[in-house]
Amino acid sequence: MSEICKKACKILEETEDGNLLSPDELFLVESAVNKYITEKGKTVFDNLYKSVIDKTFIPFNKRYFRGVENITADTRGAGGGLWILWKGNQVEHYSLPWAYSEEALKELYELKRKCELLESQKKN
Repeated sequence: MSEICKKACKILEETEDGNLLSPDELFLVESAVNKYITEKGKTVFDNLYKSVIDKTFIPFNKRYFRGVENITADTRGAGGGLWILWKGNQVEHYSLPWAYSEEALKELYELKRKCELLESQKKN
C-alpha cells in the first residue's frame, strides 16, 4: 500500500470515516488516493494528515463556516447539502456547491445579523 493510501486511511479512521472532514477535505483525500493531486494539494494533504496525527485537527462542524463567527456547518443528514448552525442550533440548510458562493457568504452574514438580533431581544 502506498504512503498516501496509508495516510488517507489514517485520516479517515481518525475522522469518523471522513464525517468530520469538510467536503473539500474529503475530496482532497479522495483525489490523493486516486493520484489526481497537485504538488500544492499534496502539501495541503500532508498538513491535514499532520493535524490529525498531532490531534490538532478541528472537525468541520466545529469550525466557523467561511469565517463567520458563531456559524458552523454540518453535513450529517443534510441530504448532500449543509446544515447551517448558529451556536450549535440548526437554523438553515444550504445546497452544495452554492454554500461556497459569494451570494451564500452574504446570506451567512445576514443570518448572523438576524440571529444576534433575536438573541438581543431575548435578553430584554
